Amino acid sequence: MRRRDAHLSVAFVSESYSFFLPSYHCYGGAYGDPSLSRTKTLISACDFWLFIQVSYFWSLQDVSEASVGAMLHLDTMHTLPDWFNMHRDLCIDWMQAHPNQIGGPGHVVQIDESVVSAAKRTANGHARPIRERWVFGGIDTTTKEAFLVEVERRDAATLLPIIQQRILPGSTIWSDQWAAYRGIERVTGMAHSSVNHSLHFVEPGTGVHTNGIENLWRCAKDKFKRMHGTSSAHITSYLDEFMWSRQYGGRDDSFENTVAMMRWRYPVPR
Repeated sequence: MRRRDAHLSVAFVSESYSFFLPSYHCYGGAYGDPSLSRTKTLISACDFWLFIQVSYFWSLQDVSEASVGAMLHLDTMHTLPDWFNMHRDLCIDWMQAHPNQIGGPGHVVQIDESVVSAAKRTANGHARPIRERWVFGGIDTTTKEAFLVEVERRDAATLLPIIQQRILPGSTIWSDQWAAYRGIERVTGMAHSSVNHSLHFVEPGTGVHTNGIENLWRCAKDKFKRMHGTSSAHITSYLDEFMWSRQYGGRDDSFENTVAMMRWRYPVPR
């Protein structure tokens, strides 16, 4: 569930930056003070400059919420997760408004699907009933541009339209031999080659493989593990955060890009 509330907001204006932030509930109050009402808003109840510091640490993408909470003396049960979720909501809005297309003539695009949330075995051997969450993605082997989208199903009716939307005409597509990919050439008109993963990692003779997209899966899942657990209900927000950081989160300009995203999403009314 998105946590944005539209009824209150605060503008931040300086010589360098200006944006108009909506209210976010600061559960438990600022700095974890339980005396503050749950209805207090993040901006009105909390020090705005503290929020800017949180934004800076979030933009780095390599500092845990626990570490940020310890450094800034913030409640890590409610307040700080709400602030981080606000930034993930921004990533959702940005990625939806700026869907990228990859590949093109002379480019190879590797595609694959991967499960990112599934039932987990407990100590007594039983699996907790968690719905599987699948993600479909592709990566240009030359530019390293990529896309990841959560999908309800892995059938041709679901995946082939995404291929047409996200991969430019003239691309050559490499995949494994999942049945849904058999109609790629017929439906999209793009060249398609596959690797038989039951026999090889790299297809003999053609050199076809999916190592690039599989490495992207590993990077995304490693990021989720470093978060010490993720909510399956927010898979899309974690994916969009990961992809935004991959594209705009360079160490030298990640904070500038974070502020630019805020300015884009919440411009100061004229």
